[in-house]
Amino acid sequence: MTDTRLQTNNSLPTEMKTYPRAFSHIGISVPDLEAAVNFYTEVLGWYLIMEPTDVVEDDSPIGEMCIDVFGANWGHFELLICPPVIE
Repeated sequence: MTDTRLQTNNSLPTEMKTYPRAFSHIGISVPDLEAAVNFYTEVLGWYLIMEPTDVVEDDSPIGEMCIDVFGANWGHFELLICPPVIE
């Protein structure tokens, strides 16, 4: 039996055609936010849209969205937005 997911031609299996073909963002967890900011801005040339902000588990719109994503009892985390530079 041939696994059609491994074929390299243009005829993708139906289940692979249903996935989104674009995304709006990704999240990357890092152990050292300051070092990550330095890497993404200095090495990769990205820029900050939003400085690091503490996101708290509460009833705010972002707090509720994070509860939907992470479940209850995640507490808080720092978030920043740093898009790539596309030339």
